[in-house]
Amino acid sequence: MNSFVGKFLLVVGVAIGLIYGYKLYEQNQNNQQQLKAEISDLKNMLSTQEAERADQQRAVVEEVVSQKQEVLNAVEAQQAEVQKQLAESVDQQRAVYEEVVAQKQEMLNAVEAQQAEVEKQLAESKKQTEILEQQVEQMTDVVDQMEDERQQEEERNAELEEFAQDSLYAAYISTGMNAAASLKIRIAEYYMMNDVFPHSNEVLGLPSPKKYSSDIIRSITVSRGGKITVVYTEKSGQDKAAINLKPTYKNEQIEWSCTTRDFANIQNFMPICQYKG
Repeated sequence: MNSFVGKFLLVVGVAIGLIYGYKLYEQNQNNQQQLKAEISDLKNMLSTQEAERADQQRAVVEEVVSQKQEVLNAVEAQQAEVQKQLAESVDQQRAVYEEVVAQKQEMLNAVEAQQAEVEKQLAESKKQTEILEQQVEQMTDVVDQMEDERQQEEERNAELEEFAQDSLYAAYISTGMNAAASLKIRIAEYYMMNDVFPHSNEVLGLPSPKKYSSDIIRSITVSRGGKITVVYTEKSGQDKAAINLKPTYKNEQIEWSCTTRDFANIQNFMPICQYKG
């Protein structure tokens, strides 16, 4: 009996366990279905929200696209305007460039024409320069010839002047020689009478040396051996210049020698007189 009760209690316990397990299963099923329903609701909500969000995003995107399109249209319009302005600027620059090129070409043509004229003038100037050089050369030859002639003329004039001066000096010196001529005669007479030459003016009864003084002659002196010394003034060309006349008796006649230490050119106008300078 105890075994039966034990088995009954075991069966009851198992049955209770099965019932409890089934309840738990149903409850789990209900919970699962409820969860599934909630999940489905959540999915629906999510779908709805996603759809709304998608619509909102689409509207935003469309608005952004519209704005971008407006900006793009404005940019394209602005770009078209810029291109138009660039085209107009290019046309203006091309026109200015062509005008500048035309002006430069005109200036170049003018410069080339001016250069050609200058070259022509230079060629003419060169030709004229060559003619002038020839004329200058001819004139130089003429000037050289005239210079030679002038020098020759100066030399002739100098010779003539020297000759005239020498002639003048010769005339002055001849004056002294003429004055001494009378003394030469007195000396010769004295020698013939005394067989000796006089040694002073006083011996011959002549005036003192300075008594013969004039604008040409300073003095005429008779000294030892009958030597006559004629001293001249500056009119002779040299102040206090002297000429000596010395007698020598030879072959029964008296010969006179003429010397001077002052007149270097005396033989030009008095060949018988020698320079002893």
